[in-house]
Amino acid sequence: MAKTGRKGFTKKQLINIAVALLAVFLLGFRIYSDLYPTSPVFDVFSYTDDEVILHAAAFKRASDGDTVVVVMDGQEMTVRLIGVDAPESTRCTVQDCTDEGKKAYEYTNGYFKLGQTIYLEFDKGQKDKYGRTLAYIWTSNTCKFNDFNEFKKYNFNALLLQNTQSRAKYYSPNGKYRKWFNRIDRMKYLYEE
Repeated sequence: MAKTGRKGFTKKQLINIAVALLAVFLLGFRIYSDLYPTSPVFDVFSYTDDEVILHAAAFKRASDGDTVVVVMDGQEMTVRLIGVDAPESTRCTVQDCTDEGKKAYEYTNGYFKLGQTIYLEFDKGQKDKYGRTLAYIWTSNTCKFNDFNEFKKYNFNALLLQNTQSRAKYYSPNGKYRKWFNRIDRMKYLYEE
């Protein structure tokens, strides 16, 4: 017969209970940190403003939900948004194009006006395998870049993630805001009905 601890539980059962309680605590901690993201206890992923270097550009058009064409320094360039992956809406076969992709495209194209000034922030890798420039798009150059709530409000990549069926997507080595994109993604699906 197996040796029992207090109240008739075996040591294996006590270990399983302890592991289950720890898992519940950690899950609750993670959910709490998503619900209260600006709490100094949980906001362990922040930046100082001097780490953000912005480059002004003029919006020309969206070519997909997560890809835009801009003019910067007199040069037209295609910019792929870092950290977010929108469903396909263009350059896809009929069966691959989705209504969600079209909505993401319409959101992006409708959010900006032709010629509107936007601000590009580059990460470690500046081009993808298709030759597109990789960037975060900011709608303001005066926000608090190290504040999660300001990030959600003024970083267009984050806005696209919050307002469409886009998902957070990490492509190495560009992960400066990876934890914040993942937090937004978790929060979005936590509140879906």
